[in-house]
Amino acid sequence: MDTDTTPPTRRRPRARRTFAALLALTTAAGIGHLTTTAPASADTRDASTFVPTDPCRLRDTRPTEPVGDRTTPLGPTETLTQQVTGTNGNCTIPAHATGVALNATIVFPTAASYLTLYPAGTTRPLASNLNWIADQPPTPNKVDVKLGPDGAIDVYNNAGSVHLVLDIVGYYTANPLPDLQQQVDELRRTTEQLSIALIDERGDEAIRTEIDELATAVADNATGIDELATATADNATEIDAVTAAVADNTTEIASRGQLLDHLNRTTSELDASQPFVRSREITPRNGAGTTPLGSVSIVAPRNGRVAVVGWVAHGISLEDADISCWLSDGVTDSPSARWTSPGGDIGDPPYGVSTFTGDFDVDRGENVNIVARCQTNAGTHFAGGNLVLLYTPD
Repeated sequence: MDTDTTPPTRRRPRARRTFAALLALTTAAGIGHLTTTAPASADTRDASTFVPTDPCRLRDTRPTEPVGDRTTPLGPTETLTQQVTGTNGNCTIPAHATGVALNATIVFPTAASYLTLYPAGTTRPLASNLNWIADQPPTPNKVDVKLGPDGAIDVYNNAGSVHLVLDIVGYYTANPLPDLQQQVDELRRTTEQLSIALIDERGDEAIRTEIDELATAVADNATGIDELATATADNATEIDAVTAAVADNTTEIASRGQLLDHLNRTTSELDASQPFVRSREITPRNGAGTTPLGSVSIVAPRNGRVAVVGWVAHGISLEDADISCWLSDGVTDSPSARWTSPGGDIGDPPYGVSTFTGDFDVDRGENVNIVARCQTNAGTHFAGGNLVLLYTPD
């Protein structure tokens, strides 16, 4: 009986599908490598891969909307230890995380200062992550910081008091490059073994062609891994250089901020220790009865004394008129000058000048408002004058 030795055609698509799936798996393994941040040939004990997360609040010390177990600001030279791994605040970070990416925001600062974030349990570096001056509006900065052995970070405030807000946007985990390289090697060995077994069993030239194509794809992926590792190493070097430059700039900014704060305090103290004068011109007007002619005011920068002197020129339209002028501090009214008409005919009104003075103590922050007033029993024209206030600190 004749035997048909032609290979059944229905089994060829199954073999093709098998190698197509294997090729897809190998290619996918190569693409997954793109999230790594260190070359396969480097020491991977500190290597890491960034894993972005939904933003979450780790810490907020403000008592109006607290997150965490603290509602008081950081004091001068205070270090706050913040646990990162596990569930803390509104965040859950896995235990294998090696670092964290977060936004650090300061609120209500009382003095010029800076923050330093660093791994908990280690020596604080001579560097800063965020700088500010007194009463600066809320200010954030993006910070990447390595975690301490227990998965925590330390936050140091240099001066004054300030509230702190920490928002996580991602974390870093162990570098998967060595594992990926091992998977590629194992896949290559499995492919070779499967190739030999199928060829021995089938002797199919089409299978051999697919095996060659798969081996080429694996080799291309291995080359891509090496190229990406080299580019990553170059990027790491550039990042280190930029980080050093930022640290230098941060130190210089902090020094300039401290100098500006010192100059502001010195200028304010000099201003408060000097006498000064305020004056107000009395404008011409007609009046009868009690007439306010003008006012002058100050806010005392410190305890001291205020002297006031003023004068007003006036004329009357009736004879035998009396004019009284005085200073009012808003609490007491006391006449200090009086002028009596010597008489005369209507149409030929007499004129005179009244002067008035005052002298009293003031406290720091006191609002002093001096008003010049005159009173007459007849129609009077006030031709003009001047009101002068001299402040002298104690």
